[in-house]
Amino acid sequence: MEFLFTIVILYSTMPIIARIFSSYLTTYSYMLVLLLAFIATLSAKRQSSLSEMLNILLPFIVYEVFIYVVGSWETLLWLYQVLLDLSPVAFGYFVIRKMKYGAAKYFSYVIFIALVVTSITTLIGLAVYPDASRYIATVSDSNEAKAVTYDLMNIGGYDFVYTCILVYPIAIYAFKKKRLHWAIMTAIVVLNFFLCLTSGYTIAFIFVVLSTIFLIFPKNLSVTQVIIILAISLFLIIVLSDYVSMGLNSLADVIKNKDISERLRALANGREGLQDIDDDRVGLYLTSLQSFIDSPILGGMINGTRMGGHSFIFDTMAQYGMFGIIFLIAMYRIIYKYLFRPYKNCEGFGFVFWTFLQILMFSAVNTGMWLPVLGFFAPVLFAFINKKGADNEGFMDK
Repeated sequence: MEFLFTIVILYSTMPIIARIFSSYLTTYSYMLVLLLAFIATLSAKRQSSLSEMLNILLPFIVYEVFIYVVGSWETLLWLYQVLLDLSPVAFGYFVIRKMKYGAAKYFSYVIFIALVVTSITTLIGLAVYPDASRYIATVSDSNEAKAVTYDLMNIGGYDFVYTCILVYPIAIYAFKKKRLHWAIMTAIVVLNFFLCLTSGYTIAFIFVVLSTIFLIFPKNLSVTQVIIILAISLFLIIVLSDYVSMGLNSLADVIKNKDISERLRALANGREGLQDIDDDRVGLYLTSLQSFIDSPILGGMINGTRMGGHSFIFDTMAQYGMFGIIFLIAMYRIIYKYLFRPYKNCEGFGFVFWTFLQILMFSAVNTGMWLPVLGFFAPVLFAFINKKGADNEGFMDK
């Protein structure tokens, strides 16, 4: 089982591994890996009951069946998507609930090494091909020669860069808990900033800046303190909007990446500035929200709807109406309850809460639910940081 989980981690974090599977072993081979790992998880002797796992996966299963019924999915493609969505949650839950601490430690090392190696190869690759990361994110045919070349160079695209950003607060938490040496933490900070600046993802850069601020907070940070910090920050941004605008323009002058500079300047000019750029994200979000307001019960399930296409949360609301909201609440509640809240008695739970909140915000401003990080990587890394596992009696008591 450890071998299968390792393949899943490497496939999710190293483009060269994903390319080997998709081009040389075919996508069906990775589908088989997921299926075998999923079956092993459900049938393992360490699993106290099948009903326990199914209870956790139920909101996801119902959601997947729902979108299949109301959508126009090809059955095999839909089944593959079901595996991709359910497996991270199942794997994460299994590791922290049914495997000993040593498993969490091993998988954490695999995640860390894979992310660092791919970060380095991505920076090297972007030094030669500056537009590679954004090209990978937008290419329509993943088998195009350039896409294959970039993958074999292990250059991370959109998914990889954002995975690093979402895991970044966990590294800060590990540093606060003295699970990371200060030199390694410094290297991680530098890697993440360079990764954002060279790949050209503005939202990723903004979140890196926000998360880096958490380095100044104490290791016993609480949820209440996080909420207060965010509330005060939002208040100051609104009250001191002119100074914030000046700061964004000054930052845009310093940053050499054209894409990030352009978007920072647009953000500095508010809504009018964002409307002037080709990729008006706020406009896309408002399109989905307006569609939901126009049809709040059934969304676009009957008559179709306009969606911005750049927000998992807002697009789900627009497409499925109140049913979409119910599914979102149910899925995020299950993940928080079983994969994040168990650490509530550990020192510094505020960092754990911020990680969950950050992923939630990412799903609001970008596509995808980021289940590999939300359901698998984050819970396993938290177990490692807090030295917890199934062999810690009473750890996961609810």
